[in-house]
Amino acid sequence: MIKAVIFDWDGTLADSLKYHYAAYKVALEPYMKLKPGDIYKREGGKSMDIISDLLRNVQIDEYEMKRIVERKQKYYKYNAVSIRMLPGGRKLIENLRKLNFKIGLATGTHREGLMMSLKEDEVGLFDYILTADETKKAKPDPEPYINCMKALDVRPEETVVIENAPLGVESAKSAGCLCVAITSTVKKEDLKRADFVVGSLDEVGDIIKSL
Repeated sequence: MIKAVIFDWDGTLADSLKYHYAAYKVALEPYMKLKPGDIYKREGGKSMDIISDLLRNVQIDEYEMKRIVERKQKYYKYNAVSIRMLPGGRKLIENLRKLNFKIGLATGTHREGLMMSLKEDEVGLFDYILTADETKKAKPDPEPYINCMKALDVRPEETVVIENAPLGVESAKSAGCLCVAITSTVKKEDLKRADFVVGSLDEVGDIIKSL
């Protein structure tokens, strides 16, 4: 029996990925011409890991790497107040809560940035919120979803994860959860490890009710 639904934030519940992309683009401008897909397919990981991977063929010392990460985070925080929950997100969560599902949020975004985006009355939609500050390892490692399940007091077989990115799907499946992936930022073939792939949040509720 499914008892909990854990959502990813960036690109799944929120229109935030365009701001993450813009922040990475500004931070990496001296080193490469960034395309949206460069970020969307890596989304969910820690900023340092993403930047290190993108610049794996560039000679950069540790100090400069930290400066790039800081530029990215500073630019993102500047725009975080403009981020909004995607259409249908709040209604979906409210409907799931009426059905007595526990609701979690597991994001690779830092808590400060997330709380600048979430409205005060949206925070209470979640029984537990896990950010990058509460984990040592980022997606695709299973730690974010494992920690969130522990906080919600549910087992993997009782949990459905809603994701939009390949690394997030990998994290959810490695944690032993069912995963519904939304093609909001990448193509269906990039999400093939998910148990279900849908086009929008509007389709998620019916899938969960059928489980």
